[in-house]
Amino acid sequence: MTKFENKSFSVAMTGKEHFTWCKCIMCRKKKGRAMEERINQIISDNAGVNIKEVKPDQRLIDDLGCDSLDTVELIMALEDEYEIAIPDVDSEKIKTVGEIHEYMKTRVTTSGSGPMM
Repeated sequence: MTKFENKSFSVAMTGKEHFTWCKCIMCRKKKGRAMEERINQIISDNAGVNIKEVKPDQRLIDDLGCDSLDTVELIMALEDEYEIAIPDVDSEKIKTVGEIHEYMKTRVTTSGSGPMM
């Protein structure tokens, strides 16, 4: 249990509640890793590869065997998962798993905390 105190209020939270609410650098890094794992799962599902094969330096088309339809479906799945719109001009620039991670971290916010770290 984490206790948060402020001059105006005090609240006690469980670890999960703290993680969801907190904006500290450590929690934001944990959220970023959790986001990367979820993105890797979405890529794995769309590319039809084992999640262990999904690495940041891999190219979607050359290394994971995605075709243009697969990449469109992947972008749509990411948009649905994170409730955002990814413009075509941005999606066309994304070539690797790591580029997806970085792009999504800059676009997705959690509890008003700004971009993920």
